[in-house]
This record gives sequence, C-alpha cells and structure tokens, in this order.
Amino acid sequence: MTDSTFRVADLAGAGDALRAGGERVPTWVTKEAGNRRLPFDAERLQRSIDAVHAEFPQLDVSDYRRVVQAMVERKPSISADDLVDLLIREAESRVDLVAPEWEQFAARIYLRRLYKRASRNRFYDVGLKYGSYVGLQESLADRGIYSNDILRCYSKEELQQAGGMIDPGDAGPEATARREAAEEVGLREEHVLEILGGLDPVHTRSVTMRIVPVVARVRRPDRFVPQPDEVAAVLEPTIDDLLDDDRWQTRFWGPGRKMWFYEFPEGVLWGATAVMVRDLLGYFRRYPA
Repeated sequence: MTDSTFRVADLAGAGDALRAGGERVPTWVTKEAGNRRLPFDAERLQRSIDAVHAEFPQLDVSDYRRVVQAMVERKPSISADDLVDLLIREAESRVDLVAPEWEQFAARIYLRRLYKRASRNRFYDVGLKYGSYVGLQESLADRGIYSNDILRCYSKEELQQAGGMIDPGDAGPEATARREAAEEVGLREEHVLEILGGLDPVHTRSVTMRIVPVVARVRRPDRFVPQPDEVAAVLEPTIDDLLDDDRWQTRFWGPGRKMWFYEFPEGVLWGATAVMVRDLLGYFRRYPA
C-alpha cells in the first residue's frame, strides 16, 4: 500500500467519532500530563498551521490541513504533545523533490514547541520565543536559584547586550543582527533592503563583551513590536538631528568615565549604543551626501 492509500484509509474512518444514532462525540486535547483537558478547537489548529505557512507560502497546505484535522477528530482524545508530533510527521511525509520545504515546515513546528516549553519553564510569554535574558536573570535571582551578583555587577544595558550574543546557529555578526532585529523590534527579513557594512566593534563598560555593529538600509515596518524587557524605546531621529552636536551632552558615569547622552521625548540614547551612533555619524561627516 502506498502512503496515499494509508491516508485515504485514515480519512475513511475520520470525522468526529459517532455514538449509536449518529450523535457526535467531541475530541478532547489533554495537557499537563492529563490533568487538564480542553475540547479540540479546529479553528485554533488552523490558525497554528497558518502561522507556520506564512513563512513557507509556496507550499499548498490545503490537503495537509484536511488530513491532520480528520486524523485528530477520529480520536476520542489526544495529548497536546501527540498533536504536535502528528503535525510534524504529516509534514515530513510530504517531503519530496518538488516540495523539499516541507522538511523546514516540520522543523518550524518543532521549534515552536521548544519556544513554548522554554516559556513555560522560564515564566514568560511564548511570543517572546526564548524570552528576555534580563528577565530570566531577575526571575532566577528572585527565586533564589541564582545569586544577585550578575544583577549587581552588570547594568541592564549590558545584560540586554549579553542576551543578543551570537547563537551557535548564526553564520556571523550579520546573521545575528538580522535575527536580533526581528526578535527585539519586529524588523523582519523582508524589511532589510541592503546590508551597508559594519562599524568598529565596541566594548561594554565591563570590557567582557564586544559588540559588532551592523548597518543596514531598511524599509520601515507598519509598526515596530519591541520586546519589553530588551527595548526601552524605539527612537527614530533623522540624521540631521543626530548631527546637531548642540543636542548631545556628556556626563560622568562612574569614576572618571565620560559618556554621551542624547535625550528624546521617548527615552535617552546613551552608553554603548550612543558610541555606535556617533561612530556612524563620523561617516556622514566625512562623506556628506
């Protein structure tokens, strides 16, 4: 029998389970090791599939939707983990030379499950993916798992920058910058028009972290989605405003250390970010348009 024959057999017995007399029996989705159960919500399943499909629009998911929903509805109950496994297996079964993207589709479903587990273990919104590094440190310190040493020794800005370190899967600083821009403010791949280059690396106050700035020309998204624990404010000044030295201030920060500050109604530009911006402004002064 072929895979398609198995699929037809599955569908033949699908539809909601029926009692004698044709009464429909709902399918239950169990969570938390069976301690909690909810009626299966087909629309919610379709929304989850849509969210992944948005990243792979070239795939035709109409039959995938139908098969998965039918296979779920023929069961009296299914655990949430088993439902995700079903979504992954069904996607993998469709990988071929014509549509190899189904493998990536399956991998993305698995990744979403990892994000959800991480959010549950770390007590934050799953929409933040792996969440805020600062929030994680504060949460662990509050629960007595970590000491307060890290929070005492590093500023919030430095911890935010630590959360933006290169991941093992990143190909380099450019890939990290693209990923971080998407995760922290919602500036996604389609908004990045051109990578213009990099600036000189900047060390943080503690000199234990090096930041590699990447400069790009982008198309502004309809709205930014800042991650609350990572981004204090989204600032959008013009280059002319930033080139106005009268609006910049220097202040002492710690023993004998001078830092640049630029105040906006939405917040203050300062620290390592200010150093990077002023480095970029040097290029505009040397090579005016």
